[in-house]
Amino acid sequence: MLLIESRPEGLYCPVGDFYIDPLKPVGKAVITHAHADHFCSGCNEYIAQRTTISFLKLRMGRIAPMKALDYGQVIDFSGVKVSLHSAGHMPGSAQVRVEYKGEVWVITGDYKPEGNPFCAPFELLKCDVLVTECTFSHPRFAWPEEDVVRDQIIGWYRNSVGLGKYPVLAAYAIGKAQKIMSMLREEDIPIMVHRTVDKFNKLYKDLGMDPGPYKVLKDGMQKKHFGNSLILVPPTVLKTAWMKRFKELSVGLCSGWLTDESAVSKRGADQGFILSDHADFNAILSYVELCGADLVYLMHGNKEEMSKFFVSKGIKHALMKYQ
Repeated sequence: MLLIESRPEGLYCPVGDFYIDPLKPVGKAVITHAHADHFCSGCNEYIAQRTTISFLKLRMGRIAPMKALDYGQVIDFSGVKVSLHSAGHMPGSAQVRVEYKGEVWVITGDYKPEGNPFCAPFELLKCDVLVTECTFSHPRFAWPEEDVVRDQIIGWYRNSVGLGKYPVLAAYAIGKAQKIMSMLREEDIPIMVHRTVDKFNKLYKDLGMDPGPYKVLKDGMQKKHFGNSLILVPPTVLKTAWMKRFKELSVGLCSGWLTDESAVSKRGADQGFILSDHADFNAILSYVELCGADLVYLMHGNKEEMSKFFVSKGIKHALMKYQ
């Protein structure tokens, strides 16, 4: 029997009787982080790093039985030792270390070895079996230095303002938006945010993480109030009626998927910035090499594409069926 197996409900530990990042309501759920594709409502109990617990309470809009863990704290499920370790992806994001009778599995969740200004330093874990995401599973996904991306955003902002256009920048409302605010904090750039970004900014501040000064763009606000602000929005508002309040605008988009230039216009933007909170292709290969695992499982991405590279390098691996 495998220590961790893939079921339609999510990754499951039969011995400990718990799931990791379930797709459907289950009894006991260990959650790696609070992005919406890694948790679901309706579970009987949630276990996560304490910052993630705060985000889950905000996102689910209800009180659920939740157990908050610190990084490195060990919890025992029927002899299975479980601990959470920083993944560097977003605040509270964790890799899950599972140990039973001397065998160690690590489930990465989403991870970014280079880290995040609001994350604990990424922790590389040694293990017998690694279950890794491979969201960006091709060598073309190689991230530029974030200082370079910051300078690109600043140049685009200044050019947009110089042309009399409103600079609207799209980034995930939880994690990436706050990173961008931090990157631009030392620049003389006023920032105005969509109310969704503001909702998470407030929690950041409550948790002692200050992304920087900003104002909130409210419905009915007159254009004179926008000034020369960089307007930070979630990507979900692109190509919607919400955008019609800006007649002359330049739309930027931050995403790791923009190594394909055609993706910029397809997603409703004029300018793309390659910025991701995931491991790029080389970072995935590096973790596989350094963790010492005898077997690697692939999940969350084009597993078949990544598998081709693993075959070429002689890496023993398999694909997680439902992940």
